[in-house]
Amino acid sequence: MSMRNQIIEAALDLFASQGFASTTVAEIEAAAGLAAGSGGLYRHFASKRAVFAAAVDWADEHVYAAAELDARLLDIDRPHDALRAAGETALVAVRKAAPFHLAVLRAGRDAPIEPAQLADRLVLRSYRQFAMWIRTFAAAGVFRRVDAAAYAATALGSIVWFHFAEVFTGTTPGAIDDDRFLDGWVDAHWTSLATAAAASGSTPAATTSS
Repeated sequence: MSMRNQIIEAALDLFASQGFASTTVAEIEAAAGLAAGSGGLYRHFASKRAVFAAAVDWADEHVYAAAELDARLLDIDRPHDALRAAGETALVAVRKAAPFHLAVLRAGRDAPIEPAQLADRLVLRSYRQFAMWIRTFAAAGVFRRVDAAAYAATALGSIVWFHFAEVFTGTTPGAIDDDRFLDGWVDAHWTSLATAAAASGSTPAATTSS
């Protein structure tokens, strides 16, 4: 990991736990493995605010873009596995981005990030991509045709809440672990989305080969 990213991740943990205003540059340096008070942070960033602002690019590249790389997501011949991959990658992304989200929440108006920038690059992007994924599988005859944008909002929204309920209360809804949640999530959405052919195991490739 580059020192720049080490600084960003260390800073986000501190911003999330004690707030942006209460965190000092020296604390960030120490948490990132630099000598506290040495000015090492300034070799990479102009200021503490610049570190926070750069966190948007960090989240974009290391959390949300990384979630798109799972090859299982595009395996139309194994739609049930693809759905499971969608749930797993979304939950991993939410968990990895939690310090960023909490840092923004704690900073409030002090956060040097425009809400519109967050909405467009991170929040709306994720939901648009999930909706596009649903449409792709629907076009292949694997999923029913639904209001993909609304479906994405409810499907991803449940994953976000599952994670943050634990962050805020110390326990997940129903006090269940990740595997049980994902089993239930996949079962519910497979029942709702899968066409009769897909549910019976008839994938586009299987139909073509027969």
